[in-house]
Amino acid sequence: MPSSGGVHPIAYNVLAVKGAVALLSAKPASEGGSGDISLGLNKENDGDTAQILLQKGYSSRAILGLLGDNTLRLKVSPDGAACTTALTAADNGKISARWGIQPPAWPMKSTLGAGGKRVGPIGMTTTSNAAVTANRLYVVPVAVPYDLTAVALNVRVTTGPSGNVRLGIYADNQGPPGGLVVDAGTLTTTTAGALALAISQPLSAGIYWLAAAFNAAPAVNMAVSAAMGHDSASATSATGTGYYRAFTYAALPADESAQVYTALSGTAPALLVG
Repeated sequence: MPSSGGVHPIAYNVLAVKGAVALLSAKPASEGGSGDISLGLNKENDGDTAQILLQKGYSSRAILGLLGDNTLRLKVSPDGAACTTALTAADNGKISARWGIQPPAWPMKSTLGAGGKRVGPIGMTTTSNAAVTANRLYVVPVAVPYDLTAVALNVRVTTGPSGNVRLGIYADNQGPPGGLVVDAGTLTTTTAGALALAISQPLSAGIYWLAAAFNAAPAVNMAVSAAMGHDSASATSATGTGYYRAFTYAALPADESAQVYTALSGTAPALLVG
C-alpha cells in the first residue's frame, strides 16, 4: 500500500498541507458562485487508479477508490503492507462485503443431525415439502458469516423415487453464481431422510451459491420465503428464494457466470452447508 513519504511537495506529492484542519468551501451565491462544491479525482484510463489514502505515520491503513478498474473498493490494512478488500461496489450497482464479525453461534440450526449446525438459504423463514423437477440445476444463495472449513452439504428427501442428486458450491459473481468452488459428488434419493455429502472445503466469509442437480423428481425439504433478498442480474425475475435453469444431469459446470436463470417463487430446495 502506498505511503505519502512526508509533507513536502516532491515528485510524488505535488501538493502538501501540514496542519490540524483543512477546509474547502463553496463560493456562495452572494459572491457570484452557485453555493455548490465538488472535489474530483480524475484518472486517465480504466486501468489507472483514483484513490484516497488514510494513513498512520505515512503508512496506509485504508484506501478508498477506483483501484485499477472502475469498481469502487475499500481496502484496509493492519500494517501498511498486507491489505484486505472489505467492500466493493461494481459499476453495475452490485455491492459485496467481507463479513469479518464472528457471531456467537451459526445463524441457523437444522434438524439434519444431532445438534448439527448448518447455514441455509438467505431469506429462509420456514420449510415445506415439494417435488423438484428432474434435469434442472437449482441454486440458492447462502451467507457464510465468517471464515471456516465446511464439512458437509445437506438436503432432506421426504419422498424418494429412484434417482440421484449432485451437490456443489459456486462462488458469487456480484449477483449470479460464478466459478465452481466444489463439486461434492452424488447421493441417491431412493430412500427418504436427511442426506449429507462429506466435504472439506475452506470458505471465506461472504456470499456463495449452493447447487443441486437431480435426475429424478423426489420430494425434498423446501426453503420458504417471500423473497430471498438477493438480486440476480442473470435471472428473468428479481425475487424468489432461489433460481433454476435447464440442465442435463452431469458433473457440475466449471463456471455459471454467463448462464440465465429463472427465479423460483416462494420456495426452493433447502440446501444447507456446515
